[in-house]
Amino acid sequence: MGNVYRFSPLDTTQNIQQLTLSSATIIYYLMFFFGSITRYHPYLFEKVLSEKEIWLVSEFLKTQPLQFLLLLTSKVLGKPLYTSRMPLLQ
Repeated sequence: MGNVYRFSPLDTTQNIQQLTLSSATIIYYLMFFFGSITRYHPYLFEKVLSEKEIWLVSEFLKTQPLQFLLLLTSKVLGKPLYTSRMPLLQ
């Protein structure tokens, strides 16, 4: 059961269920978030990119569209897909 993440509440005294999300779901949510702030709040997006986490956001936006495509294709075909570490297009 790869590509699945489980999120548990930090306070375990409350009776709250775990949240389970696939990698594709997380990528979709983050891309939706970045697309929304780019469209509706461009200054907020610039602020996110101007802070110390710019490398993380930049790397995510460079790598995850292909990863999302591979995850969806794998789901449709019903079998895992593998790629080399060589860049597809420059």
